[in-house]
Amino acid sequence: MAAAAILWTGVAGMRVAVLTAALVLPLTFTTVGMWAPLPVPLALPPAQAAAVSEAVTRAQGAPPPPAGHVRLVIYYRPGCPYCEPLSQQVLPAVRRDYAGALEVRYRRAWPSLPSPTVVVLGHRTAFFARLPAASQLRLAITAALL
Repeated sequence: MAAAAILWTGVAGMRVAVLTAALVLPLTFTTVGMWAPLPVPLALPPAQAAAVSEAVTRAQGAPPPPAGHVRLVIYYRPGCPYCEPLSQQVLPAVRRDYAGALEVRYRRAWPSLPSPTVVVLGHRTAFFARLPAASQLRLAITAALL
């Protein structure tokens, strides 16, 4: 599995991105109401960082999922070596745990967007560039349900 990291998470509707020349500094909303860096920043080229930000903005543009539900928006590319493991291994494991509370929508990734990019929408928003582990996705979904 390829390494993945949550790039951003926060209260739904709040968007934040801290970009440097070659690094996205992920931020998370803490319980005391302040933005703080996540433990491990994920380096992305500026064009990919901008594309991931655009993907989250597009996903958030749809009406939010109903209370108690989470929507996964998965941006994929045909032939992507990470998309098949996501669909065949990670998602089935996660769907078993969140049956009835999880909605999955697929969208095509454009050339500059890392594939897959997974956006988790609910009470909180999180996203992953590349293939997340099932455990990472479960944590993000649980946080989105709270």
